[in-house]
Amino acid sequence: MREIAEQTKQENLTPGELEVLNVRLNDLTTQVRAIDGESRRTEDRRILE
Repeated sequence: MREIAEQTKQENLTPGELEVLNVRLNDLTTQVRAIDGESRRTEDRRILE
């Protein structure tokens, strides 16, 4: 994330670099959602027990 933020601060990215950053951000978003979903399932099981 820090690397992405630093690159965008420089404001000298090519369209290709922007596309790569967009893909990386989308991948990160997917990972966070998966972790969040797993965490919620774990919490739900504890509540049911």
